[in-house]
Amino acid sequence: MVTSTTVGYGDIVPVTTAGRVMAIFTIVAGFYIFTSLIAIVAESTRAFAERRDTGRMPIRFGRHLLICEYTAMADELVQSLPMIPELAPFPVVIATDLVEHNPYRQHGFVRGVPINPAVLRQANCAEAAMVFIFANFRFADPDVKTLHIASRVRAQNPDAIVFVELVAPAGELMQYAPSDLVVLSSRKAMEYVLRKAPVNPLEWIDPARRAEIVAKLEAVRTAEGG
Repeated sequence: MVTSTTVGYGDIVPVTTAGRVMAIFTIVAGFYIFTSLIAIVAESTRAFAERRDTGRMPIRFGRHLLICEYTAMADELVQSLPMIPELAPFPVVIATDLVEHNPYRQHGFVRGVPINPAVLRQANCAEAAMVFIFANFRFADPDVKTLHIASRVRAQNPDAIVFVELVAPAGELMQYAPSDLVVLSSRKAMEYVLRKAPVNPLEWIDPARRAEIVAKLEAVRTAEGG
């Protein structure tokens, strides 16, 4: 082992020609093998980091905050989360095709259209504690896509607390949407930005439901800690 990685201790040396040839062969072979192993480990580490940065890694953890669509308002929420005691302890996962690389290294990232069930599965939607779906204004009618994503989320996780940003919260589609969605109008969301106030989604919840949802979050957080 010592000979294969270095040139030996020096206290015992081959004296015959055959022994010296074998020692040289062992040193060269050992150098090649260990160099190859180091290269393999380095490449594996690089590939893992690249897959994570480009959103190709499946999310293995649960009880997280899943953010669908990385918009300006989504970014405002991500930056506000550390200032919200009820939400700060939860890990965050961003699922979107609007950026190519993970915008926040400390958070999980899945690259893809969140309306795709496979993308939601990769983001472990089934085990998310809360899901936030933001309006994608690249679409002519962003509310259609937002509510479609909400229906896909509900199919995979009936128990998640789901927040949606809608351009027209009183639109006709709402009569077909799940009744327990927490809705925020895009105009109201912009008020947070203009007031330079933290975006606190708990303020979007109807007061009659707020205590119930906060208690549910606390139960999830406590279970996670235990």
